[in-house]
Amino acid sequence: MTEGFDNDGKASNRAYTGSHVRGGSTDDGYAGGSTTGNGSLGSGSAGSASAALSRSLAGAGAGASGSGGNRNGDNRNGGKRNSGGRKGKKNKKPWDRKSKVLLGIGTALLVVALCIGGYIGYGYISGRAIYSSIKNASGLAENTFKNILDGSQSLIDLQNIDWDGLRQINPDVVAWVYVEGTDINYPVVQGDDNDYYLHHAFDGTRNNDGCIFLDFEDSPDFTSDNNILYGHNMLDGSMFAQITKFKDQDFLNQNYRIIIATPSYAYVLSPAFTYICTGADELRQVNFSSQQELSSYIAQLMTKAVTDSIVDTSKIDKLFSLVTCSYEANDVRTVLCCVQRDAVTFPGK
Repeated sequence: MTEGFDNDGKASNRAYTGSHVRGGSTDDGYAGGSTTGNGSLGSGSAGSASAALSRSLAGAGAGASGSGGNRNGDNRNGGKRNSGGRKGKKNKKPWDRKSKVLLGIGTALLVVALCIGGYIGYGYISGRAIYSSIKNASGLAENTFKNILDGSQSLIDLQNIDWDGLRQINPDVVAWVYVEGTDINYPVVQGDDNDYYLHHAFDGTRNNDGCIFLDFEDSPDFTSDNNILYGHNMLDGSMFAQITKFKDQDFLNQNYRIIIATPSYAYVLSPAFTYICTGADELRQVNFSSQQELSSYIAQLMTKAVTDSIVDTSKIDKLFSLVTCSYEANDVRTVLCCVQRDAVTFPGK
């Protein structure tokens, strides 16, 4: 994802932020490409060599015939030798040189591809290892969110998340997000801008996976009018890649729920609609002066919607927007907009 720009070239503060990442194709690292070479040999070169060989053989035959008719023919002709009888020099075949060049280029490209692939693979493995250790630090049991959604646990149980333990790893942690029907189950951070956590993992190391992060202008307890979360669309399906599943109306109709837990609150959300935009579209806004302004904003978003599950947008008084890269065209975003269906405030908060 890349920032949008106004007509004067300045970065727009209302464009969805982020860098365009999809595993091997990334905003800050490596772009996969393909190089093809024509390994066929030129017929012209082969024809020239064949013609030369024919001339040489013909000359040799003529020389042999002349010596047979006159044993001293070369002396009687002024001492000049019949050059046709001399064995021609062996020329290096031009297609051998071409083959070596093509082989060298192919080998170099293979080495580069292996290096890039290894780097990307290492990024995926290290990213998964980082987030696996973070889940352990959070104190969350393996099936906590699933149990809450099936009713065997209560939403209030999320007050037991070990926020102090998470803050020891990263003091910027503000929440945890879980999306039913996907593998999305991550801590959420909030930085001083919308750029740093595009390229840094939760533990602060530079990593193409980045973090799931809250827009820097939103309230960290998710009490803004539009709470915007960003995450990369990774080739291995990690981070926010599976948000794009909600572009399928059948998937949206499954009524999967989203849970966002903070130190003070826990929210259960329902997907409302999914829309597609570009990085240049000035649609990023976190607060509104009135319900009417918010409703007008939502109506504008709905003109770009590809899936939805709502009838009356005027009843939405708060949005939760999950944003990731999309690949219908260059610099495209998929945005899943959700509405609150339940919430709890933790005791003492």
